[in-house]
Amino acid sequence: MKIYEKWREFKTNPEDINFKRVKILKQVSFPHCGNDVVECECEIDNSSSDNVFIKIERSSRAAFEIEAKNLKILQTNNYYSKIPKIIEEGNVNGNKYLVLTKILGERLSDIFLKTKDKIKIEYLVKYGQELAKIHNIEANLFPKARQRSINDYPNVLKYKEFDSAISPYIT
Repeated sequence: MKIYEKWREFKTNPEDINFKRVKILKQVSFPHCGNDVVECECEIDNSSSDNVFIKIERSSRAAFEIEAKNLKILQTNNYYSKIPKIIEEGNVNGNKYLVLTKILGERLSDIFLKTKDKIKIEYLVKYGQELAKIHNIEANLFPKARQRSINDYPNVLKYKEFDSAISPYIT
């Protein structure tokens, strides 16, 4: 799996969170996201070591409570299996956080940057099939979505390359 370098300072250091079930052993990767996200090797419930994602909101507009509620609805009713499970959620310094299981796989943006055109189409078909499964879940189970703006996404050349690589396949 790809390791992402730390690209900005966190609003809240994950090491400063007094977790109930999680003990951070090592910070591994820092994927580019609107909120502060770090992949960590952690001990969970004082037992086995596993990699998880710790997400810490940077703004109250992040709607973490809605994300947590939606994940719980999907998990509880077995609507869709390819989603992270919530290990822990809480609040630190007025910011919400989630600890989520890691789903094995690569980010679609990374796949597209290194993949030939024919395979990109195959990925888009698979991705579309998965989205169709999600869109078949009754919408009234979920709270109304809030409009969000993405402010802190890094303006990096590779994301511009990704946009130009995928745009011919979007009609």
